[in-house]
Amino acid sequence: MARKDNKSLNVSRFYKAHKKIISTFLIFFVVASMFLMGNSLRPLSSPDEARYTEIPREMLASGDFVTPRLNGVKYFEKPPLFYWMQACTIKLFGISNWSARLWHAIIGVFGCFCVFLAGKSLFSGRIGLFSAIALASSILYYALAKFVCLDMIFSAFFTASLLCFMAAFNRAVCSKNLFNALVCGGYAFVGLAFLTKGLVSIVLVGIILIFFISITRQWRHLKLIAHPGILIFLAIALPWHITVAIKNPGFNYQYFVYEHFIRYTTTAHNRYREWWFFFPIMAIGLLPWTGILASGIANSLSKLKTIDRNMLFLLVWFIVPIAFFSCSGSKLIPYVLPSVPAASMIIAIKLDQLVDSKTLHISWGYILIDLTLGLSALFYLAREGFQDYQPPELVYMLVFGCAVVLAAAVPYFTKNPLSFIKSKLVLISCAYAFLSYAIPSVQENNKPSVVPLIRIIQENLKKGDLIFCFYSYYQELPLYTGKFVGLVDNFDELEFGAHAEKVYDRFLILQQFWELWEGEKRIFAIMKKQNYERFWENRRHRVLACDKKNIVLTNR
Repeated sequence: MARKDNKSLNVSRFYKAHKKIISTFLIFFVVASMFLMGNSLRPLSSPDEARYTEIPREMLASGDFVTPRLNGVKYFEKPPLFYWMQACTIKLFGISNWSARLWHAIIGVFGCFCVFLAGKSLFSGRIGLFSAIALASSILYYALAKFVCLDMIFSAFFTASLLCFMAAFNRAVCSKNLFNALVCGGYAFVGLAFLTKGLVSIVLVGIILIFFISITRQWRHLKLIAHPGILIFLAIALPWHITVAIKNPGFNYQYFVYEHFIRYTTTAHNRYREWWFFFPIMAIGLLPWTGILASGIANSLSKLKTIDRNMLFLLVWFIVPIAFFSCSGSKLIPYVLPSVPAASMIIAIKLDQLVDSKTLHISWGYILIDLTLGLSALFYLAREGFQDYQPPELVYMLVFGCAVVLAAAVPYFTKNPLSFIKSKLVLISCAYAFLSYAIPSVQENNKPSVVPLIRIIQENLKKGDLIFCFYSYYQELPLYTGKFVGLVDNFDELEFGAHAEKVYDRFLILQQFWELWEGEKRIFAIMKKQNYERFWENRRHRVLACDKKNIVLTNR
């Protein structure tokens, strides 16, 4: 008995001595579990998830890690850092739903760890922990930590960079050696962000730093431009850009002019949205903490003359990406993800103030913000569900919508701030856990995976047979077949690559395809059902397979 009592006592003492470390570790373990949960159940979606897995697969197959290629042709939309990262997971684990999303879960946790360290260093350990919790549990951040796109990777490096510069500007925690180390770290992370998504990293970081320096009149920090740390940025960012430009004469125009300037200033990519598009996205994307964020921003603006410089930095950081992309001719939901880490730290500061006050003092206006946004999300899901879904998918959407409403509004009726935070976390975590296992069914209803159709093509495929995408490019086809496929009349993002490499036998106009279809080679064609009804009524063909929205034909 004495030995057992001694063991229990030792465990108890160890826990008390390391309570904060153990609690922090458990929180990050839960965050990682949330980001990984259910990833293996959901098929890779088209276009982004399939595209950003196929390009690394082709790099591994060809051995060319300089020139990115998609479906066998040059593809210069983005730099290669994530392609290289994804190639490592494919090499180690092969192609699967969970391995393709592994980096996003890891980088998602890394982003949470960055705001935790910054919050702890610049404010307090509690603010650091609240920052990580608010970031991980925000709807937009959580969703993009489970979805293969470049924005999560870019946002994490962008966040780490700005947090390094923010800490370097803080004299209270920064010696000269630490200042230099932080500035070097900031430049290194800008380099990684540049190698993930291009010029936008320099532009956003530059605008934020210049605005902050101008507002605070800390002109001495302009010396950062001549800091030796810039050499680290150049060492990371330049080698690939120089090498790929030398190997590919058309790279500079396509990459710098078209994919950066023309894409930003025009609607060439058909992604136009109204200027206010990102405001509702951010409002709903920051649930269940939007009301707290609004309260934190309002408090800061009311004390603008005496505002803490770190809080001012966070406000500038939060506003700039939203304003920058609101001016763009091309808008997609993930573009404003870089603002979310700053928002999470503003939320954390407000939560810390609430905990210190020991009473939950929140005005009804901020409660109504969360309640209205939660009900708006529920209304949207209900409308979409009743239009396009049947049980059980309809029920899944309504249950998740109700969970968001509960997480947004119900905790405000608790009197204790810690109970408020805990109840928010429990409710939203339950909603995410439910969604992780319900979303595959919902996705399959809305946008069926073509992988089952691809498997049927593979079963019938023989040497010399051709595969064509008719009017729509299915990104999953080359990924799962390991074969380059042809396109008919709609080349979209592959048009530059097709012309650059003179691949005219696989990229055909409609008349060329009809001539090939009537020839001797066996061809498989996959298309949307509406295109089948439009073009194939009087054409010789055999239906090989179909699902709710797609159909596979063959000419033999």
